[in-house]
Amino acid sequence: MDSLDDSSGYDSEYDELSRFKWLEQMDGKVLWTSPDGLETTTIGQCSGELISRPAIRHIFHEEMDGPSTEISSLGFGLFDRYGRLKPEFKTHSVKKGSGVWQDELDSGDILLINVLHVKLSHRRRGLGRKMFVELFEKARKKTVGSFFAIVQPGYLTRESDEEMGDVSGEERKAFYHQAEDAACHFWRQLGFRRIGSSIWFGFASKPDHACHSLLASDDYDPPSPAYTPDPINEAIRSTISKTGDDECVEHLRLREVASGDPRWRAIDDKGNTFLHIAVTACKPKTLKWILQQNSDSDLLDFRNGDGLTPLEVLLELLEVKRTRGSFFRGKPWSDEFDGFSPAAVECLSLLKGITQDIEKLRLMYGCTCGICIGGFLSPRMSFALLCQAEINHDMLRSSINDFTSTGLEFVQYNQDDLQFLQPSVRASLARNQPMREGFINFFDHFATCIRSKMLPTEPFVMRAMQNSNEQPPVSQNFLERGGTIYSIGSVIFKKAMEQDMWAGDGEHWSDFEDDIRKLPYCRNDHEFAFVSGMCGFKRVSRMRYV
Repeated sequence: MDSLDDSSGYDSEYDELSRFKWLEQMDGKVLWTSPDGLETTTIGQCSGELISRPAIRHIFHEEMDGPSTEISSLGFGLFDRYGRLKPEFKTHSVKKGSGVWQDELDSGDILLINVLHVKLSHRRRGLGRKMFVELFEKARKKTVGSFFAIVQPGYLTRESDEEMGDVSGEERKAFYHQAEDAACHFWRQLGFRRIGSSIWFGFASKPDHACHSLLASDDYDPPSPAYTPDPINEAIRSTISKTGDDECVEHLRLREVASGDPRWRAIDDKGNTFLHIAVTACKPKTLKWILQQNSDSDLLDFRNGDGLTPLEVLLELLEVKRTRGSFFRGKPWSDEFDGFSPAAVECLSLLKGITQDIEKLRLMYGCTCGICIGGFLSPRMSFALLCQAEINHDMLRSSINDFTSTGLEFVQYNQDDLQFLQPSVRASLARNQPMREGFINFFDHFATCIRSKMLPTEPFVMRAMQNSNEQPPVSQNFLERGGTIYSIGSVIFKKAMEQDMWAGDGEHWSDFEDDIRKLPYCRNDHEFAFVSGMCGFKRVSRMRYV
């Protein structure tokens, strides 16, 4: 006799995940009881974690990196720093897969299923499906609105090894491949569908979601490259991957691989051509030489096994470096980003045919809108900063008019705007009316830079102050008494971040949605630490380690 058992509370006081308040461990098992009732055995088990995504939205990567390898892999592999499905899985011609997963996967709780296993002797009786349904319904009761179950189909290596016995080599590889296919088939039978071209499968709680209308037979599976090992081609790939840039070019010249030679289109086991490998190694001289030898070919458009052109391979690699660091250390790194390496920028320039300096700056700083000021300040970020500068200027002006008899009320009332000033400077503000006037005016000088399409850096803010022809020179008074432009810029960036749609409470979007929608989207729109640091101010961040 079989029975389902809810074991979510089992050993909960020792649950190593309990310190993560946004995460709830969920477990279950199937028990078999002998006819005489004397023997009870576990014949199936399942486990997962219910992730409250809204609770960690503003520091999604930092939080997801903590609990376990599986949770970290999900967080970084499928979602961006704010928990949104990565754009390539929505729009890329190949990586979007079936295309059924779109913006709806940006929001809602996530049930990550880690284990769902039934002993071999008890399979094909619907126990796996029953466990999933129980787990899913348990999660549904704990969520508000739509949520998603996500799984990476896999198999138990130990159990597979027992089935195989003493086979090795290609036979073992084929067996594992077959086991993986069987796992994918199982989850598809439960209604899961691959998310883009990723290793993850999803199941939506809403019955009208597109994933429920897609037949299992129509779901996307990445193709396997038609790879044939070749010693000569392997030697060339090794040269590109392991030698220095100059040495690599010399090696390739000596091999005399002529333009049009079929070896240029030869692929490795991942479908990469020599051009893909050169961009992965970030070797601009090697890349340039290969392009010169193939000026009339379609190598730039050749897609590897993941469906990526050489340019897309490099962009994906750089995005990983931007979010996880140069050494793929598995830690959130976005707020420490200060631009890609010169070699990477040169490779991007060659692949895109870019020669202008400002366009190269935009490549260096990850701009995707093509019009970032200085290469990194996007239109939407500019608008957010302008709104904060103007609103704070007007509110401070109003408060100084309300408290004209003494500056103490002004300082006490506006402590949040003064947070980056030294205590001695705040004390001076309380005593000196012209200094308070200068402090307020600097918010307008900052806004002037934005309105003039200039970076709001200290030199440009100073220029805006000088061009304002203040009489009396109250802004200069503020600086002479210890005030800093750094304190003004830092608080504007911090307030913009706190009201951002993804990094903050969303107030800016609520107030200015129509205006924001008219502006082009850019990768840098919500990177407040990066942009504030590039402007010379404090790297304002939600992350604890910045």
